[in-house]
Amino acid sequence: MPVSYSRLANSYRLGMGLTGFTHCLENWIKRLPIRIPLNAKILDVGCGTGILGISMKKSFPKSIVLATDLEEKFFTNIRKHIARYNFPSREFHVGIADINLPEHVFSLDTRTNLFLNPETFDVVIVGAALGYSDNPAQSILQLLKLVKTGGYFIDVEMSENITSRTLSRFFKYKKPGIVRIINILNENGCVIERIPFSLTELSAGLSRVGIIARKDSV
Repeated sequence: MPVSYSRLANSYRLGMGLTGFTHCLENWIKRLPIRIPLNAKILDVGCGTGILGISMKKSFPKSIVLATDLEEKFFTNIRKHIARYNFPSREFHVGIADINLPEHVFSLDTRTNLFLNPETFDVVIVGAALGYSDNPAQSILQLLKLVKTGGYFIDVEMSENITSRTLSRFFKYKKPGIVRIINILNENGCVIERIPFSLTELSAGLSRVGIIARKDSV
């Protein structure tokens, strides 16, 4: 992930809060039409400020979340939220992983290397991280392998409008393209649904598109 994003992490998090972006994403996640087990396993890839993983945990309180990113400094903020919401340590884990090798994780809880096995997670969620991959198509396939059959791959991706293009240039994010992502998911046994952001979620909808893919086959 570019150094510029890492250095601006705190400002970025503050801006997301002030503009209502965080609240909009939380509301959007509450509306997700997904059916997962009570103790679902959720992987938040390229978690950044932790919005998606934390919102998933709040919406599915008994779930077990693993949030990963390449930059360890992001987890300072995430740990504050873990303490704030009193998430049990056994239910919210953090680790370092590269979007190019998402199955290889260095656990910051145990300081050990982990290998994530195929078909481990009920939900794999990613928020505008695929564009930092050297090969977004390959990263999508690697992430799909981690999703259980019947589980979900969710991408809160940068849209194609001018706001998204401006933010992408600023953060040096190479957008993989919505159509390309959907085609890859379709070709690999997924049923796709796009969940638009509502008018009350406009702050997020100005730059993001929500894609949900249910994995119907291996």
